Amino acid sequence: MKIKNNERGMILVIATVFVMIVSILVVGFMSRNTSQTLATTDQIKRIQAEAVLEGAMWRAQSAYESGTVPGGYDETIYGVTYHVSFTSGAAASGPSDTMPFSAKVTY
Repeated sequence: MKIKNNERGMILVIATVFVMIVSILVVGFMSRNTSQTLATTDQIKRIQAEAVLEGAMWRAQSAYESGTVPGGYDETIYGVTYHVSFTSGAAASGPSDTMPFSAKVTY
């Protein structure tokens, strides 16, 4: 079977269009995977911050039971530093004569 001269470039055009379509799809998938990875990393940091905060509250309770006011501190987990700070109000100023207290974690 003999190929005509004017049909020889058609394969090149088809191959080029196919490569362009596949490239567009690959870029879309890569972008989606990158954004998912960043979201997962942020979620892990938030979960670790909650765990550090829970430990900070137990540490503060222990400090108050021994009669001292807890101080802020830093905790590093897998290269991320979490800073814990405490604030408390005046004694007997809250409801039912309780002392308002809060802890904050930043990373």
